[in-house]
Amino acid sequence: MRDVRKIHFINRIDHENVGDWNCSPIEYYYGYFKDFNILRHDIGSVDLNEIQKDDVVILGGGGLFNVLEPFNLSINSVLEVCDHVIAWSCGFNTHNERLKADEDFTPIDMKRFEMVSIRDYEHPSGIEYLPCPTVKALRFDIERKPIRKIGVIYHRSMPEISSLPFESISNNESISRINDFILDSEAIVTNSYHCAYWASLLERKAIVANRFSSKFDSFKYMPEFVAVSPDNMELSVKMIDRAFERAAVYSGIMEEAEKMNDAYFERVKGIIEGLGFPKSNDYQNFYLLNTTKDLRFDKLKGEVALLNDSVMWIYDKIDKIVQLEQSCITREQILEKKCSDLQTYIIKQFILRVTKGKRTALAGGGLHTLKLLELLAGEKEICFIAAKEHKYDFGGIPLLTYDELAENMADAIIVSSYVYGNEIKEELQKRSLNAEIIDLYAELEKNGLPLRQEFWLV
Repeated sequence: MRDVRKIHFINRIDHENVGDWNCSPIEYYYGYFKDFNILRHDIGSVDLNEIQKDDVVILGGGGLFNVLEPFNLSINSVLEVCDHVIAWSCGFNTHNERLKADEDFTPIDMKRFEMVSIRDYEHPSGIEYLPCPTVKALRFDIERKPIRKIGVIYHRSMPEISSLPFESISNNESISRINDFILDSEAIVTNSYHCAYWASLLERKAIVANRFSSKFDSFKYMPEFVAVSPDNMELSVKMIDRAFERAAVYSGIMEEAEKMNDAYFERVKGIIEGLGFPKSNDYQNFYLLNTTKDLRFDKLKGEVALLNDSVMWIYDKIDKIVQLEQSCITREQILEKKCSDLQTYIIKQFILRVTKGKRTALAGGGLHTLKLLELLAGEKEICFIAAKEHKYDFGGIPLLTYDELAENMADAIIVSSYVYGNEIKEELQKRSLNAEIIDLYAELEKNGLPLRQEFWLV
């Protein structure tokens, strides 16, 4: 370990659970934190050797308190080695079987936190309430009208409610997919904390089925609760219909949650700047590259959480990369690449794979389109570019309006924008196109590589 000051983010990093994957505040305030040495840790494998007394540790969000005894012990260990630990919208999350067994947890020394907030409203602990920062991941399209009465979002580990006679998806979908699914529904039936929370934020009715944990007891804006059973579908549907009639639609709570998180960020920022943190990320790159070099493939599963989120994805998907290259690239060759170059390489290979054998167009006429063309560098011939207006010379590639797309035979259209992707996609969907519309960032997130900014800035 080198004597350098770092900011650590600790949460449950699980790319198959959309809430856990997106609940760290680094996802939403990265523009500020990127100037510092950042290390990420999974709560199940915190690298205590890297945490120093004068570092800053940001714990959360997500349910981290009284979940498992090792989590509590890990949090206390962090509090012992670091003087500046901040809990950001953590949650108490004891599952029913442990409550029934009256399982004792080692108490977390809450007094040692520099600042602590929890997502549990009016909790018996009296700790400050702060709604989950995932509010900032949502997009509320106020003009969007539901296309279904009830949609089901089931927890991937407890899929029994997926057998209800309603359209359903799992909570291991991308957050953009779940966002759209919620907006397309009048009510959401779910056994996922985050999906119930998001439904309320997006002004849809939230119905929690078969609550299994204390985490469902402390919403500020309560959903309805029902017990359902796949063995008695008729009764289950009746119970859901009754809950639908009782369920409330809450207005303005998304804005409230955003403002509270922004205010908390300002307080965190004040602590960091008060400590005189140097702006540098040299050590972050050093740590990631050396951790990459030292890891062995038989230990990846247990140790992968020590890595930055993008590098973690690379290791999790490494066998698929090798298969993608049809064994033309070895694991060792992958490891020799710089982390940033490797991530860009994977994005490029992803584009080539999803558009293989397809006559492909790019939708969008700005810098993003230009960067995509540079990334592909002749390996994929783009047949034309469609945009309302364009700002750059795209090397002689034909330029079309969105209305002209229908007259040209494209098999695939890549939405080439990070900020305006949804707007472009909606423009394309208004036309009667036979082409597949590929939202690059939504597809990357769905495949385990969520990006916080444009790909060339990562």
